Amino acid sequence: MRAKTWLRWLLGLVAVTNGAVGLLGVLPGVPISKVATAYYSASVASDPQVEHIAEMFGGYMLAIGILAGFAALNPDRYRAITYTVTGLLFLRVVQRVVFAGEQSEVFGISGFWYWGQTILFLVVAVALLVLAVRAGTEEAASPVD
Repeated sequence: MRAKTWLRWLLGLVAVTNGAVGLLGVLPGVPISKVATAYYSASVASDPQVEHIAEMFGGYMLAIGILAGFAALNPDRYRAITYTVTGLLFLRVVQRVVFAGEQSEVFGISGFWYWGQTILFLVVAVALLVLAVRAGTEEAASPVD
């Protein structure tokens, strides 16, 4: 399978996961505590301030999901989106490493779950970067019609 095909599949996965969590974050009546427990295995005390902040973050996640969806549909045209999403994932990995102790303690996340997700985010970021570069190389090497 060509790199572009794998890239499209992986961007599609990013689109669906970020879009779904983002949508849950912005929908009224969906308590953030349930979303945090289901997706992050985190214990979050829910109050109106936390819910409002979660709604804002949900909007950002939904936007990333939509952008990743556009990139999945046309990786050549939306290469900048692919690199932006990849950079965001690398940033999230750095944040998770730097603030690991604090986040695990504050949100009651087990080390196994926390580091498992961190490694998964890193694998997805590296795969997106490698596939985007390879897809661009394949595109440049393909004959022009």
